[in-house]
Amino acid sequence: AVVSTQSGHYGRDFSDIPLPTEAKLYLAKGTGFVTPRKPDRDRLNYDVREFVRNIAWRAHHNKNREECDDYHTNQQEDFPRSLYIKRTGWSQNLEPGIEELKTELKQFVDQLELSTPPSNLTTVEIRGQNWCKSMVRLGKLIFTKADKGGSVLVMNPRDVDTAISSELSKSDSYNNVVADPNDLPAVMATLR
Repeated sequence: AVVSTQSGHYGRDFSDIPLPTEAKLYLAKGTGFVTPRKPDRDRLNYDVREFVRNIAWRAHHNKNREECDDYHTNQQEDFPRSLYIKRTGWSQNLEPGIEELKTELKQFVDQLELSTPPSNLTTVEIRGQNWCKSMVRLGKLIFTKADKGGSVLVMNPRDVDTAISSELSKSDSYNNVVADPNDLPAVMATLR
């Protein structure tokens, strides 16, 4: 059955367990919905290192381009000047300005007071989220994304198992492999 809420359509319910309104409101957010998480200091430090490395590489690249342009001023213009880049190895020794920037950014991240951002769910939606999580933990329901349309499917695990078993039992579609699954040559021989 197609299930709708006041905020709109969320998906199809194939289960025999009635969904509370809170769960419907939460599921209406869709499968791509993400709640905010507390920032990770290690991830922020990694981002700072990558940002500074990228700036240092660009500074090195532009510096060598100027040297390269000086070298090629009297050369025949077969290619655009931007293609004449001097090929030198890039040592990651940072220039003083970039080293300063790295230090300041690192200090900024270290002094940053990390707090969890406010939830983007209402209290009713949080109750619905908790209900959905408990049903999954108990093995009573499966929530998944539909192949098309982006809606949410609500199903009973036993119905899913039955459908999978039914499909796998079709002898015209699948072959039963009796060989040891760890013995790849034997499995391949069985499949031929």
